[in-house]
Amino acid sequence: MLAAAALPSGPDPRLFARRVRDAIDDDLDSPRALEALDDLASAVLSGGDDPNARIVLCELGQLLGVDLERPISNGTG
Repeated sequence: MLAAAALPSGPDPRLFARRVRDAIDDDLDSPRALEALDDLASAVLSGGDDPNARIVLCELGQLLGVDLERPISNGTG
């Protein structure tokens, strides 16, 4: 997912966003929501020209508690 979040564009993210929101609306079905988020990340890695794809990926990640914009610490402080 981090590699996808670093790309400037991807496919139209609306279908994936709808899947995430539908899963959340369905009794907070987190596994299904995370699957849709992962599918969006995979689609972004496959290419596309919608600059909103990266933004939506990061926003949906934050909604699910997955921060795709913060650098990962390597633990060597």
